[in-house]
Amino acid sequence: MVINSRRLRYLTAFVFLFLIRLAAGRVPFLEAQSSGFFIDSEPRFIQRLVWSGGEYALRYEVVIEKLEGETYRGLRREFTNALFIEISLTPGLYRFNVIPYDILDKPGEPSQWMYIEVRRALRPELVEVPQEVSEDGTDEYLLDISGRNIFPDSRIYLVAPDGSHIEPVEVINFEDDSGVLLRFDSGQIVSGEYELVVINPGGLGTTTGGITFTAHKPKPPKIKPLVIGIGASWSPFYPIYGMPEDGEFSFFSVALHANMLVSVSADTYIGLEIQTALFFLDETSEINMQSVGGSLLVQKPLFDKKAAVNMRFGADYVFLENSGFYNVTAGVSFLLRFLEFIEIEAGIDYAHMLLSNGRGYLRPRAGIGFQF
Repeated sequence: MVINSRRLRYLTAFVFLFLIRLAAGRVPFLEAQSSGFFIDSEPRFIQRLVWSGGEYALRYEVVIEKLEGETYRGLRREFTNALFIEISLTPGLYRFNVIPYDILDKPGEPSQWMYIEVRRALRPELVEVPQEVSEDGTDEYLLDISGRNIFPDSRIYLVAPDGSHIEPVEVINFEDDSGVLLRFDSGQIVSGEYELVVINPGGLGTTTGGITFTAHKPKPPKIKPLVIGIGASWSPFYPIYGMPEDGEFSFFSVALHANMLVSVSADTYIGLEIQTALFFLDETSEINMQSVGGSLLVQKPLFDKKAAVNMRFGADYVFLENSGFYNVTAGVSFLLRFLEFIEIEAGIDYAHMLLSNGRGYLRPRAGIGFQF
């Protein structure tokens, strides 16, 4: 047999270089890597076993073992020139390693064992899916799905009318594998028709459409058409202008009031209030002055009707010993409600005496009342 001398020289040089690199420890380490998974068109599950290294390997032997009981037993051996093989394994626990064969077709040092798990792929089943979902009033949507084979690591999402994918903010799997509860924030959803997609590990999935989400329409606030209130307050008399230097001042006083309000809108009440006040102007504890009057009362509820602002515009008549005079009045106060019918009120009223010298005074108020 005639041997081409040039090819023989090339082969000898290649083997010589390989032996030098092997002696120097420069042959790349052969390493088995984790497997990837995909499904072909049958569908039949295919596992791809991949490794790296073996720069000077002529071919590779792949040894696959399966765990039976507590021992791994040989399952199959395959030879390949590529850096991967594709096989179809049944569910179970496996390990594999790779043995490189050099240019002389002699086996080298095998790689470390790589352990893999092949899980049974199940297609998710949707038994019952609500076709209409409304916001529950807490700024979120809850989608209660009955089904089987839906796992904690399943991918679940909605396909919006514009084609975008919306992931739930929380997925709660039922322990008996009877379904899942999905929670979406109201900010993720606009009213419209959506499609639900569930994809299990391994790639098997299912989908269903025609799920209509409707934004929550808040109920209109409950409005009382008529409100009646009564109360008492501390209401001192403090002159601010037009009074003589020794003008009267009453620190000890009490006022009683009653009002009736009607609703003109969701946040406004208008009505009438009548009030009488008793003033003690000296230390004799005798009533020196008394007033009776009425006001137009405008009330603006605040903080879901747990508070309100009152504005008053009116007039009263003041009895002073054997004489009397009229006042025009205005005031503002703030009240807090407790138990829906108890009110605590604080504010200030202004009064101008309709006298020739035009006297005026302030009347702070702090009291408690009841609303019906």
